[in-house]
Amino acid sequence: MKIFRGSFIVSLIALIIAFVYAGWNGLFITLILAVLEISLSMDNAIVNARILERMSSAWQKAFLTLGVLIAVLGMRLIFPLLIVGVSAQIDPISALKLALEKGNPNTVGTYGYILHHAHPQIAAFGGMFLLMLALGFFFDERAHTWLKIPEKILQRIGNFPAANAIISIILLLITSEFIAKDTHAVLFAGILGILTFMLVDGFGETMSHSKAANTTSSVVATGKAGLALFLYLE
Repeated sequence: MKIFRGSFIVSLIALIIAFVYAGWNGLFITLILAVLEISLSMDNAIVNARILERMSSAWQKAFLTLGVLIAVLGMRLIFPLLIVGVSAQIDPISALKLALEKGNPNTVGTYGYILHHAHPQIAAFGGMFLLMLALGFFFDERAHTWLKIPEKILQRIGNFPAANAIISIILLLITSEFIAKDTHAVLFAGILGILTFMLVDGFGETMSHSKAANTTSSVVATGKAGLALFLYLE
C-alpha cells in the first residue's frame, strides 16, 4: 500500500477539487472517469511492461516521467483545449478560461457548446480508429473464440487483403453521405482516423518484427532504438 500512497493522496485532492468546483455531480463524474481510467490503464500496463523491459534504464525513466506526463496532461487536458481552440479559432488560454466558466452547452460560445459542435469530427476520427482496431481483432485467426460461428465468418472475411480498411471506408462513406450533417468534415476526420491507425499499427508491426529478430539478444534498446520504443508506447 505504501507504493500507492502518493496516488491515493493525489486522487483525494482531485476529488475534493471536483466537489468544490462542481458539487456532488462533479464528484460523481470524476469518480466514474477515475474508475474507467484505472481499468483501462491496468490493461495497457501489461502491454507497456513488455516493451519497457527492452528499454534502457534511462528510457524507462523517461517514459515513466515525461511519457506519462504527456499521456495524462497532453491527451486529457491539452488536447481537448486544442480541439476547442481550433473549432472556435481562439488561443488555448482563452479555451481554458471558457472551460472554467462552466457555461451552458446550449449557449452559443461556451466551452460545452463548442465541444458539442466538434463532436461529429471527434466521433468520426475516434470511431474509425476504434473500428479498424476492432475489425483487426476479429479478423485475426485465433485458437480460442467467444462466438464461434460469427467469429469464424469474420476470420474468413479477414483473409481478404485490407478487409478492415475497406469495410471502414465503406461505412464512413455511407455515414458521412447519408447521416452526417457536415459531410466533408466527418469524411475528412474519419479518413484521418483510419490513416492514424494504419500508421500506429504499421509502426507496431515493425517493432514486433524487430523484437522477434532480437529474441536471442539481451541487449537493451538505447539511443534511436530507445526513442522508437518510447514513441511506440506514446
